[in-house]
Amino acid sequence: MNRSSHHWLSIPTTFLIAFILTLLPMPEWTVWFRPAWVLMALIYWSMMLPDRINIGVAWMAGLALDVLNGTLLGEHALAMTITIYFVVRMHTQLRMNPLIQQGIWVFMLVLLYQFILFCVQGFIGEPPKTWLYWSPAVTSMILWPWVSIILRDSRRRFKLA
Repeated sequence: MNRSSHHWLSIPTTFLIAFILTLLPMPEWTVWFRPAWVLMALIYWSMMLPDRINIGVAWMAGLALDVLNGTLLGEHALAMTITIYFVVRMHTQLRMNPLIQQGIWVFMLVLLYQFILFCVQGFIGEPPKTWLYWSPAVTSMILWPWVSIILRDSRRRFKLA
């Protein structure tokens, strides 16, 4: 089979890899520094293909993340949906920025995502007890150029617009 017959699998495969990276066990001291893998994949694909990867996909990915993490159902779904709404609204501006500037946007978007999760967790009486809660925004920003380049090469290889 040629490459074009499998092009539709490339996006779900990147989400599968993001979910696996999110669920991989890590040493206790590094748990707080885990990047927001699923959110970064959502940001990239909704920035590049907003007509295909939009808030509906963000909602489903968030629900899947809630189930896999055993968190309050809808917590990640709400946060991802709101975050991806802003990405879809600003996708043309975000695409034009250099990778470093996109990394800063990713930092702010992950902070928004985490702030929404923080509020939901606060409402249910389980707010995070350490400032390290905010560190995934930094690690996601640092890793964004590499994640973006890998996903861009995948998108180009399978000719996904």
